[in-house]
Amino acid sequence: MQTHANSWVVGTSISWAAGQARDQVKRFATRIVELIDAHADASAAAALYEELAKLSNAELNRRGISRGDLQRCVFETLTKAMR
Repeated sequence: MQTHANSWVVGTSISWAAGQARDQVKRFATRIVELIDAHADASAAAALYEELAKLSNAELNRRGISRGDLQRCVFETLTKAMR
């Protein structure tokens, strides 16, 4: 009887520990995906900035962007994409 009770306690403890480990791995994987997505968004924003920076002031003005507001415009685009 004692052996059966001990094996039940050990089995339950192992199951609980495995469940906890599985939950932690899921949370970690979710964070990794979030970091990858954030990196992709930042890379896209950098590419957008580089592309817009190559345009003339006249072309930027035609698009409603002044050269001084270029960083803010790209940052707003990035933050809208993250929502």
